[in-house]
Amino acid sequence: MAKDDMQLIVYKVLRYLYDCNRRGKTPTFSDLYAALEMPGVPISYLAQILSNMMDSGYISGCCITATKDATLISVSEDAGITISGTEYLSDNNRMKKAAKAAGRAFEIVLDGVIAAAMSRV
Repeated sequence: MAKDDMQLIVYKVLRYLYDCNRRGKTPTFSDLYAALEMPGVPISYLAQILSNMMDSGYISGCCITATKDATLISVSEDAGITISGTEYLSDNNRMKKAAKAAGRAFEIVLDGVIAAAMSRV
């Protein structure tokens, strides 16, 4: 993973939740994970990032449960990005760098993931 992978993951999570909320799509963990396009990200690392994002007030509606054998992440139907999260996404210089790093390919994948999820409803 790159040295800036945490910021890239934060950016992608915020964008996924923002786009879901804006389009009226119920977020799911499987769609979120697909939108990340980072299959090598360990679930425990993603859980730590999501927990930090919730503690910072950027997102809501995620539940993380660590057991002896695994880390479980669930995303509730009302999960979403908060006002603080949208401000962080648009005003933070690191998020602008992460957006550039994610590139146009991420935008296309994100649109595809959400469109596919909406067609399943």
